[in-house]
Amino acid sequence: EQELIAFCKQNLSAIKAPRSVDFEAELPRHPTGKLYKRLLKDRYWGNKDSRIV
Repeated sequence: EQELIAFCKQNLSAIKAPRSVDFEAELPRHPTGKLYKRLLKDRYWGNKDSRIV
């Protein structure tokens, strides 16, 4: 995880480099096969005040 973040910081501008990385064994999908982005966002943001929609 830290190795990936360090690589991003070297190759991207500071504002584009991630502060954290989460690895998932399987991504949630709709029955149609598309990614269920809302569920991913809800898992990440949880009960935090600031959110990206």
